[in-house]
Order: sequence, then C-alpha cells, then structure tokens
Amino acid sequence: MEALHSGVIPAELVEVDAALSALAEQDLGHLSDADLLASIRERERLARRLAAASIGQVAELQRRGLAGRLGPASTKDLLMSMLRISPSDAAGRVAAAGALCGQVSVSGAPLPVLLPATAEAAADGVVSAEQVGIIVRTMNELPAQLPAEEFAHAEQILVRAAGHLGPKDLRNVRTRLLATIDPDGAQPSEEQQRARRSLVMRVEADGMIADRFQLSAGQGAKVMAVLHGHAAPAPAADGSPDPRSSPQRLADSLEDL
Repeated sequence: MEALHSGVIPAELVEVDAALSALAEQDLGHLSDADLLASIRERERLARRLAAASIGQVAELQRRGLAGRLGPASTKDLLMSMLRISPSDAAGRVAAAGALCGQVSVSGAPLPVLLPATAEAAADGVVSAEQVGIIVRTMNELPAQLPAEEFAHAEQILVRAAGHLGPKDLRNVRTRLLATIDPDGAQPSEEQQRARRSLVMRVEADGMIADRFQLSAGQGAKVMAVLHGHAAPAPAADGSPDPRSSPQRLADSLEDL
C-alpha cells in the first residue's frame, strides 16, 4: 500500500510544523507563573483544534471509501495501520467523524451534522477528544424516538458541562442524563447478564475474607432471598435492639447456611 507512505504535505501543515518547532525551542524560564499557565492552556486548546481537524480528515477518508480501495477492511483498520494507534482510539475517531462532520447520503445528497454543538466546541478547542467520545457515545444511546428538540437540548447540556468539567464528572452528567431521558433503559437479558457474572475472593493479611461479585438478576434474587431470610434483626433477651448493622447481619447469616 504505497499510498499510505507517499503524497505531498499541504503547505498549511508545513507551516504548522514549523510553528511547532519554534515552540519546542521556546525558553520557558523567563515566563512568569501566570504566563506559563496561560501558555499551557493555549497549547492545550490548539492541540484540541488539531485533533478536531484530524477528525475532519477521517470523515473525508470515509467519504472517499479509501479503506476498501487500499486493502484494509474498514476506515478503523486503515487508521490503525497507518497511524499505529489502538483499536479503541481508531474506533473513537471514526465515531467522532460520523457525528461531528457532514455526511453524504447514498444518493450523494449532503446530510446535516449530527452533533453541531459538539463539532463547534471541538473546532474551537473547548472540548478534548476524550470528552467528545463521551458525548458521542451518550448521544448514540439516546432513544431513537426522541424528538429532535430534546435531542439537541441533551447535546447542549453535555457540551456546556464539558466546558467546565473533566471526563470523570462529565460521565456522571452522562449517567444522570440517560437516566432522566430513558429511565428504564435497554435491559440486558438474563443470558447477557450471566455472561458478565463473576465472584472473586481473597484472604487479607489478618485472615479475613474479602470478595467482589457480580450476579445476574436471577442469581441475585436467589442469593438475596436466602441471605435475607437469615438476616432479620434479633433483639436481645432483655428486649434491647440488635446492635448489628444490616451488612453485619448479612455476613452472620452465612453461618446459618
């Protein structure tokens, strides 16, 4: 695939490369604390703008169908091979391209950008690639029947949150948003739940046993029925209340099994 390693670099990118070289040689020691912090923030914003511009190039790759013509099975595979990036990184870029860039229908007619507010924030360097990924995944999980106005409002909520929250807190916003718009959600089947079942036990230094487990709804219902049947509060002979907490009573109920 010679095309992956040939071609002429656009003059604009040559200029960007030269500017980056000059920045790399910059003496940061003379900057004041405030100027150093301002420089870090601005460099991050510019890096985000470059990442957003790269997403536009991924969209153009898809529009041209270059992956199929060059050999790789998909644009994701092409990016992995050409840029030496991970499958998750490549998949994220492809998903972002589909949501943030204008697409073309089968008939050749232009289609509107799916997430225009996110595209604008990314192009301005306001949101990072990780935040874009969170927003795109969230919007893809919204109910298909959601009215266009509510869809756009949900995107605005996420973009505004991304402007002042980091990825961890943005994920919390995502969780609350999905719960509000689709409180029932798509419930996994018992078979899907059982595929994720696990129980891990370990002996701690003092001899106590600690565990972590995840059960399907059916398995969990059986365990809860058995344990709770032996975990009722047991008042003392003098009538004083059971001093044990609920977790302690559940632990003690294992001795009765």
